[in-house]
Amino acid sequence: LYDKGINVSVSIADYARWDLEPRGLDAVVRASVHYYNTHEELDRMCDALPSAVPG
Repeated sequence: LYDKGINVSVSIADYARWDLEPRGLDAVVRASVHYYNTHEELDRMCDALPSAVPG
């Protein structure tokens, strides 16, 4: 995603224990969408997601 100009962050269980552990997750990728993001930016992110997910 970074190579496509899309900024995301990673939350690991050490910092999001109450959320991730009950769901059995070690980490998640987080995209923080805000009111200033355009529809085009959201479409670009959604189009890029399949290539960012392994398998």
